[in-house]
Amino acid sequence: MTASSHHQKGMDLFHAGCYAEAAQWLEKSIAEQETSERRSDWAAALLQAGWPTQAEAGFRRALDLDPANSVAAANLGVLLASSQRTDEALVLLERALQSTAMAPAQQASIQQWIEKIRPAAAIAPRPSDLPSLAMPERPKFYMNIELPDGSFTGGPSDHTSWPAHLGLSPAMVAGKRVLDVASNDGFWAFWAEKHGAAEVLAIDVEDYAHYDWSFGGPPASVKRGDPKNVGFWWLHQLLRSRVRREPISVYQLDPEQHGVFDIAVMCGLLYHLRHPLLALDTLRRVCNGVLIVETHIACADPLLPASLFYMDDVFRGHANWTGPTEAAVVHWLCSAGFPTVYVERDRQSGMYARQKFIACANSTWAANFQHNPNFQLCDSNYFRQTRAALETRLGLPPTTTT
Repeated sequence: MTASSHHQKGMDLFHAGCYAEAAQWLEKSIAEQETSERRSDWAAALLQAGWPTQAEAGFRRALDLDPANSVAAANLGVLLASSQRTDEALVLLERALQSTAMAPAQQASIQQWIEKIRPAAAIAPRPSDLPSLAMPERPKFYMNIELPDGSFTGGPSDHTSWPAHLGLSPAMVAGKRVLDVASNDGFWAFWAEKHGAAEVLAIDVEDYAHYDWSFGGPPASVKRGDPKNVGFWWLHQLLRSRVRREPISVYQLDPEQHGVFDIAVMCGLLYHLRHPLLALDTLRRVCNGVLIVETHIACADPLLPASLFYMDDVFRGHANWTGPTEAAVVHWLCSAGFPTVYVERDRQSGMYARQKFIACANSTWAANFQHNPNFQLCDSNYFRQTRAALETRLGLPPTTTT
């Protein structure tokens, strides 16, 4: 199906009252071609499905793409008015009312909302420094992210010490284009924005049904229409962020559509992929600087470049597919076009071992990490060891060097 047919299918479902399913089809149309109209329609479906935080971010994105989108302005205005954010709601509704594209019935409805909230807007304080007064209910977070008041979201996945551990300083990020892959609640996206990144794109699928499933699709236990990333949109609103979010998978990144990034971060995704090398190849096409990878590592000889393939739910659920060794990830990164790779020195052991990798596309970026004591350069000696481990496993005679 084309992007236009995805959009039409989504709108047909919307008008039939199937809002969650409509949002899924409209999301597909956005992934293929983002327009203000499609983003606004997607947000409207989310709102009707009961996901106001994501809907608000969608309407705001629609207005970023086209400030003259009166439908997005009207819908966002009503949404804000419903949560007592009357000042901004009034501005948006009055803007929408001026549009000649509005039907008389729509204009009458907007006028009613304006009359309803204008007295409240006239006397309401303007809490620009108190965004929590205008925030929807706080969601449950997966990632631990610092808030403006110095508190934290308290999610179990804590990356707050990782930038320093990686040697990724704010000075490296300032003025750069940054890509956050499998963003989830958005730790890396908001961290990069805070430290002066020129542009940040965060990508993640918005529904568990859109994970990298096998031919038969997701198992019956996966609920379609169950929203992900609610925490991201809550933070996006709280921080008044300009981070751009796209509901796509890593496989859908395209340099012509998304451009090329200086820094890309992919944490906790590689082992969820059935095609990890394709993902790394795709990332190299959109990253000409440094790629940070954090992933599960199989409990095996770290210097043997091999990978396990997990069937069914053998490893912590149906969504985990790939169990590479340390050397496998290093070789994959080099094969994908990152000639310099640093691997975390601290090798964990056991079933739930994880490891970080720094992959550099050029010598300039490689020089930034060469003195980091937490990481080891995968030099010629490292590759001799991995070759020897492979030859031993294959029963081949060892390579002689002169």
